[in-house]
Order: sequence, then C-alpha cells, then structure tokens
Amino acid sequence: MHLIFKSIDIFDKYLPGYKERYLNYFLCNYDLLKNIKKPIEKIRKNLEDLKISQIDFLFFTDKYKHLIIKLKSRNFKVAVIGGYFVEQFAKEYDIPYISVYPFKKLLIDIYLEDPEIRKKETRKIIKYLISVLNIIKVRYLLLPIDLLFLERFLIFLFRYNSTKIITLQDGILLDSKKNTIPLKVWLSQKISDIFLVWGRYFYKIVKKYYKGDSYILGYPHELLKFQKKKILKKHSICLIGQDYENYSYQLGLRKKKILENVASILKNFGFKVCYKPHPGEKLIPKNVKIINLSPTDTLKNFDIFIGINSTMLLEASMLKKISIQIESNYFAKLPVETCYSISYRNIHKLPILIKTLHSPKNVSNKIVLKIQNVDERLLNIISNYEKQCKKTNY
Repeated sequence: MHLIFKSIDIFDKYLPGYKERYLNYFLCNYDLLKNIKKPIEKIRKNLEDLKISQIDFLFFTDKYKHLIIKLKSRNFKVAVIGGYFVEQFAKEYDIPYISVYPFKKLLIDIYLEDPEIRKKETRKIIKYLISVLNIIKVRYLLLPIDLLFLERFLIFLFRYNSTKIITLQDGILLDSKKNTIPLKVWLSQKISDIFLVWGRYFYKIVKKYYKGDSYILGYPHELLKFQKKKILKKHSICLIGQDYENYSYQLGLRKKKILENVASILKNFGFKVCYKPHPGEKLIPKNVKIINLSPTDTLKNFDIFIGINSTMLLEASMLKKISIQIESNYFAKLPVETCYSISYRNIHKLPILIKTLHSPKNVSNKIVLKIQNVDERLLNIISNYEKQCKKTNY
C-alpha cells in the first residue's frame, strides 16, 4: 500500500520540486470535488447503475479508442474509467463508464489525513472500498502509466480482487542520459503484470531494465486513412508543444525558448506557423498562432511538423508527413528512423532544410509495429501470458 505515495519521492530525487508541482496539479481541483461527501457510496451507486457483473477490459484512458472499439465489436465486455473526456467518449460509443472523481476525492482525503496509511480508520475505509468494488469482476485493467498516485491507488484496489494490470506504452521510451528520470529507475518502479510496447526498438530497451513480462503489441492508435499525395503545404507548419515544465521548470523554459526561436526564424522566411500545445502545457511560446484542433485533426491538416521529441513527430512520419526534431543538449534524441533532425545551433538553416525535403521518413516496423488487428494481437498476448501463469502456478 505504501507504494501509492512512495514513488513520487523517487521522482523528486531526480527532478527537485517535482513532488510539489505534482501535488499542486493533483490537488488543484480539490474544491470541485468537495461536493462528493461520501465517495465510496458514489462508487457503489456508479457500479450498481452499470447493471453488469463482469468487465473483461477496463481502460483507464480514452487514448486507445481504436483498441477499445475493436474489442467491443468482438463482444468483449469493455468499460472505461476516467474524467470528463472519457465520459464523453463512453457516451458516444455506448460504453459503460466509471467516474474516477470519487476515487480521486477519497485518495486526496487519505493523503491529507494519513499519507503513511497507518491509521486503523484509513485501513478500514480501504477494506470497505475493496468490498464495494467486488460488485463487478474486472479481468484486466489497462493504463498508460502505473507510477503516480491515482493510477497506483486503482491498481492496488483492483488487484486485490484478482484483476491483472496491463500498462500500454505511453510516449517514446529513450535509453538516454538526457532523460528527465533514468530509464532504469523509471522501469524498475513499474508494478504492472504486463508491459506492452510499440515495436522491437522499444522492446529491447525495456528488456534491458524491466524485470516483468513485456511484449510487443504494436501501435494501439488508429492510423488515419489518407490518400497518398505530394507535399503541397510547405508554407504551413505545425510546431508541437510539450509539457516539460510539469517535470522540470527549467526544461520547460528551455523548450519555450527553443520553439519561440524556431517560430521566429520560420516566419521571417515567409512560413505560416501554428502551434499545437500539449494538454498539460503551461509555458507556451509567444507570438505563435495557437490551434485548438484535436491531435487527429491536427495531423490531417498539416504536412510538416516540428518539435523537440513529441510522440506526434512519430505519428506524423507514420502518416507520410514530414517531421523534424530540433536537437538540443538538454533533450534526448529520437531514433534516426523516426524523423529528420537539425541541431539547435544550426537552427538558422531550418528553412533551407524544409525546402530540400521532398518525402517523409519511412518508419520501420522495428520502431513501431503498424498493424490494424491490434485487438487480435492483444488477445494472443493475454492468452500466452495466462498459459505461462498456469505453468508456473502463478
């Protein structure tokens, strides 16, 4: 149980001040949650309203919509747990939804009153919640991360009722000294039963440090359907933002400066520059046109993408778009097969580079396995995992 709160201290060791920033972010809407007077009863009512007794796959995210919808179409009992945007997704596709807000309210109350989980009353509350969750049997809980407060709280609760935990790769894993947290430390903190990655490149990195079961799933997002065409919109460029300030304020400032300079140089050469912020980004460059499109619509509407090491650079290349990484001494370099790159010290040459590029990078299956039957692959992985567990009497 102590793992719920302890992992944040390790983050703080490598990123001084991270714990305070995370807690401020995590507690920022506490006032909005205060109306939830009896969170466990809210959870009970939510589960009873679902009128189901079993869930095969419970997703703590709506990021993998393609995978969720495919599993649902195969008549698996799929549900989602999360906040407002997850709820909207659930309504659109008629998928059972569990609100995460009562869980968050309860966890905040526990942290404020008993961060060491030592009081008998706290343990009694948690035991009661576990019994309430037993209303519905969940086979697998799938999350994009298993390291922070809320995720670890959910893992603890559901695992107590024999739910298996799956983490799906979220973001690009890089074995670099420039990582904000050493990859060895990050992976050693994972507590999932299964860790799924996008391709062989990431699999080799994970196996180097991760002791648990890891498999290559392939890319779980749905790739956009598009017609092959020549690049025609070279005058229109999308800069991609990132939320480094949530990890290190100084890295956030450097990111902001780099992208401000990139935008200024491109505009001086007559390029139209737009900026797609990260959802959690606060330090946004000045003098850029902000676009509020979804990631999917952003990828549809631009042909050139420039950033530091965002996942969207990889997605753009996969969709036959031109993507360029601005390399800096402070940030890890993406795999060379992912996108074009230019050093920040040579940033004045960026307009020339753009004009010379006529075709996108061809992202190898070694980096990202691009498959459409990702649901079938997931089911095969789970089947093999369960067989292995039976052999070892796990």
